[in-house]
Amino acid sequence: MSAFRGANAAVGNFRTFLDAIKSGRVCAGSVLIVEGFDRISRQGIDEGYDLVKSILKAGVTIVTLFPERKFDRDATKSLSKGALEIQLILERAAEESERKSDRVGAAWSNKRARESGHILTKKLPAWVECQNGKLVLIPSKAAAVKNVFALAAAGHGHSLIVKKMIAEKVPPLSARPWSRAYVGKILRDRHALGELQPRTRDGKPDGLPIIDYYPRAVSDTEFHLARAGASERKKMPGRSGKNVNIFAGLLKQAGCGATFYYSAVNRALAGGQSNRVALLSTAESNQGNGVSVRYDLFERDVLNHLREIDPSEIFDRVEHDEVTALKGELASVETSISTIVKEMDEHGESPALFKRLREKETAQRTLTEQVSLAWQKAAQPVDQAFGEMQTLAGQSRTRKTRPKCG
Repeated sequence: MSAFRGANAAVGNFRTFLDAIKSGRVCAGSVLIVEGFDRISRQGIDEGYDLVKSILKAGVTIVTLFPERKFDRDATKSLSKGALEIQLILERAAEESERKSDRVGAAWSNKRARESGHILTKKLPAWVECQNGKLVLIPSKAAAVKNVFALAAAGHGHSLIVKKMIAEKVPPLSARPWSRAYVGKILRDRHALGELQPRTRDGKPDGLPIIDYYPRAVSDTEFHLARAGASERKKMPGRSGKNVNIFAGLLKQAGCGATFYYSAVNRALAGGQSNRVALLSTAESNQGNGVSVRYDLFERDVLNHLREIDPSEIFDRVEHDEVTALKGELASVETSISTIVKEMDEHGESPALFKRLREKETAQRTLTEQVSLAWQKAAQPVDQAFGEMQTLAGQSRTRKTRPKCG
């Protein structure tokens, strides 16, 4: 009988044992051996301590195996002799049982939702609707969502995606117009992958996400390519108008270590005209003590030299096999979690299963992060990016005019 709600003290063998104490069949000097106080009660201090105290005051010694401790009648007389330790153990047992109850309840709720297709919430993504009790995609809106992810994967920022949607007269997904915030929400939200994360009333995650609850609007590959595109945009410093300083933060002056900055100056031309020229300069250049070089010439020469490098000789390509392996390992861990939860629900809790469950949940979080990183690497491999840079270098040779600062 479960000790969570006190049923073990109301019916069953433990109730028989308590009655035997009252009747004198279990006399003073007897010993009750239990795995832990949570086997006696997990109702917290108020009810749990009264029950334990009644056993000890009857002269029955309680021996626990986890931790290995012995408590007798003296433990009820003062906090220092054991009362405080008992109360702390009972409080911790009650808290762990509450967490486990919430987790098991969420797991069974999720399982029922998966098996029965029951709709848990009326609040649906803008591209999903309910038809005859089934959740289905709204074709036009789902196509717009897929387009948003494709644009993000191609390197478009939120502002550019909004401009493109408006220019192509794509209807908004909801009553509000296209905006950077809404595009960002679409790209971050895993609803597009079909996942539903149940939450408590205060907004905290309630158990594991329900996979394939909604119909998918994008594939795993499309989702992770978009996330990879966002990561690459964050690593592109040095943008200035129409020009990009591809050397931002990379160049230092030999000897003094001064940083080179992107700037532009007016150069006098014949006839009193001037031309604005992009430069890479150190701060001391303004005082005549630093170094400056023409940006366009420096970029052209560096890229031309890099064209001679074979990327396969210096980069180890990340293959999709790594993603597949990690996803397989993650699936195995998630299966183990489901098995442990089912075992506890059917046969009761134990410290060993609790410990194992925590280990599996930690492994699940770690593997989830590793899968996401592996997807990004596979989507944007370094050698591929290096090859694209070499193509750019080849194109720079065909420039007929010097680029002007925007």
